[in-house]
Amino acid sequence: MSESVLPERQHPIPPPSHPRQFRAIGLVAGQYYPSSESLHRGVLVTAEGAMIEAALLGRMAALLKKHLDLGQSHLWVVYPRLRDSDEHLHFQLAGVWAPETLGPGYSDHPLAPPVFGPKVCQNQFSIRGELVFVAPERRLMVAKIRQSPRPGQKRPRFFKVKLQGELPNPTLGHFWDFRAALKGSQLVLESAADLGPQKRRVTKRPFSLKPVPRGRPLGSIAPKPKPSQRTRSVSRDV
Repeated sequence: MSESVLPERQHPIPPPSHPRQFRAIGLVAGQYYPSSESLHRGVLVTAEGAMIEAALLGRMAALLKKHLDLGQSHLWVVYPRLRDSDEHLHFQLAGVWAPETLGPGYSDHPLAPPVFGPKVCQNQFSIRGELVFVAPERRLMVAKIRQSPRPGQKRPRFFKVKLQGELPNPTLGHFWDFRAALKGSQLVLESAADLGPQKRRVTKRPFSLKPVPRGRPLGSIAPKPKPSQRTRSVSRDV
């Protein structure tokens, strides 16, 4: 294998690294069609015939050029996103699962055990984040996912994922573990677990000292001013 091939994995989707790990990841079977302008952007046509806009991440372009036939369908490791411009589903292609041609599997993720069990489940998604919007009449909910800051950035970034379905007790502001399936071009809820209120990060205010008047040492107590007295003139006999 070439050194440019992505790291080997035993399963395309890792388990959560901790109970409150944010993420949105899934497996989708389909064929990728790059645009005429760039290999990095195009559409993913699923086995059901749905067309979903997609973009390549990391070193996926090198993997496609050297080891994959774009004329065939593959099992992709994808990151779902909700486009802010039109609220449509968008995929970021992060890896491919092809043990018959590439070995156990290659993706941008480190080696990790399975999350869905020993059998690879197609069109299955793991969505873990804060529930920020619910519309029961439309059977719609939106989860907000926090990303780790990139090198050189101090603040994390956020994106949203839209799910179709119903929750018995949709508590906003709680951290949820969703399992969903791709049906057409929508993520449909299969199961959900409320993991409790989402913890907020407390930002400490910088310590500051109040300005000290000139001529007064730091920490001293200024004497109270004496009340003004009338000046009296005293006449003396010479």
